[in-house]
Amino acid sequence: RLDAIRHELEAAGIESPPIANIRQAIWGKLTLNISSSMLSLLTGHRLTILRDDVMLGELCMQAAAESIAIAAALGVDTSEIDAERLRTMPPPHLPSMRQDFDNGKPLELDAIVFAPLALARALGVATPVLDTLAVLAARIGQDRGLYAPRSVADFARNRR
Repeated sequence: RLDAIRHELEAAGIESPPIANIRQAIWGKLTLNISSSMLSLLTGHRLTILRDDVMLGELCMQAAAESIAIAAALGVDTSEIDAERLRTMPPPHLPSMRQDFDNGKPLELDAIVFAPLALARALGVATPVLDTLAVLAARIGQDRGLYAPRSVADFARNRR
């Protein structure tokens, strides 16, 4: 069935390459979102700012390292998740998270940030940079009416 779906996607001009390790692919994409997309949300800049700004680039790398640590604690093979490549070769666009914010759409912070942080808590993985980014993102989302603060309170309670 998957081959049939992949064939239909390809016929429609949508690339659908086979993925050998889906968990690795998911955590690779999540690492990009939880680090660089979060920083784009907070700064309003395109992803290329992470390549060009030394301090933001370092913050991005710290956030990515924490995401990779969560994945590794879950048993995901993280050997192919290259955080430095994600930082130094970003597409020159605004990530969807920032576009959602700019267009007044709800932010997907629960799936992109708070669920991984809940896993980190359960696994005993320290995530000080991601914790900070999450609180800031939740606050700006709440201020614009794009995020319900319930998860922030749950997150804060679970940090202890």
